[in-house]
Amino acid sequence: MLDFNTIKAMVDNDEDVIMVLLATYLEDYGDCVDKITTLVESHDWHELFLFSHSLKGTLKIIGENSVTQRLENIEHAARQNQAPLNEDLEHAKSELAAIQSQIQHYLANENAYE
Repeated sequence: MLDFNTIKAMVDNDEDVIMVLLATYLEDYGDCVDKITTLVESHDWHELFLFSHSLKGTLKIIGENSVTQRLENIEHAARQNQAPLNEDLEHAKSELAAIQSQIQHYLANENAYE
């Protein structure tokens, strides 16, 4: 889960930067759960490696650490042209869905005050 206090501290409480950061995350990764599922089902390990690596890095930048280890496990398996463990996939997809919901809720609440 995202810690918005950490994010705010990283950007000196600049609400405009936070809004752009979160909106950009949704644009780039709003379909990440579906994309991971599709890549696994199609056994596209190279693309899964690239996608999980990119997603992991983006989440680390905004201070999210609970799902990054699972993404690293997925990335490592995909780099070895192997299917990731179901436990890693299910945990990652659940966390990513929660993060997306958290971001959407934050953006909706902030836009309500404008």
